[in-house]
Amino acid sequence: MDLDRLPRRIFAGILFDPWSGCWLWTNTLCRRGYGRTTSPIDRSVHRLTWKVLVGPIPDDLECDHLCRVHACCNPAHIELVTHAENIRRRVGPPIKEV
Repeated sequence: MDLDRLPRRIFAGILFDPWSGCWLWTNTLCRRGYGRTTSPIDRSVHRLTWKVLVGPIPDDLECDHLCRVHACCNPAHIELVTHAENIRRRVGPPIKEV
């Protein structure tokens, strides 16, 4: 993944955790713990990193954090799923090793 493609101010707000592999957003978090920003690309940091580093998110899919860490914005820890699947997975342990 080419991290140079991330906007500088977004990159500066990420703490790269070597143990979990999570990219933890260290700036503003919403009430539910997701990273927030004012970027015109997307206000949700995990969605922004996906869009910049992986590609577009289809309208019928959502980002599901496989690591279950809402502040994580590592695209390798995210899977695009339907809303129904995201709800089904909402509670419980990680879905799979990341």
